[in-house]
Amino acid sequence: QSASRVRSRRRRSVGGPMFNPFGSSSASATELEGSFTPPEVWSFPPFFTLQPVAETRQKQLTLWAEVVLDWAQATNTWSMALHKCPLWENPAISRRLSDEAIDVVVSFLIQKGNAEWE
Repeated sequence: QSASRVRSRRRRSVGGPMFNPFGSSSASATELEGSFTPPEVWSFPPFFTLQPVAETRQKQLTLWAEVVLDWAQATNTWSMALHKCPLWENPAISRRLSDEAIDVVVSFLIQKGNAEWE
């Protein structure tokens, strides 16, 4: 998993091109503020820290997967650099997901069949 790019295998609900939130693109924080409104959980500081309790972590990863896939679809971002996703940081609460946590979220997306390494 030394590759820094993955792509999603999920298709848009209305059909269309492959849904690739983790390839290469110029995605930026302005895209986050554009057509996508993050859910409330994105403003909850513990959301940006991997939770140690297995059941809580599973819920957290499910939420992260939903946020990432919804953001990519809402912003029509089919591909972007893995660690440059604007979702990984919320400046309003001074929180950023660690590189380790990003890898865990991406691995979860891959495990669930929503993403694959490019």
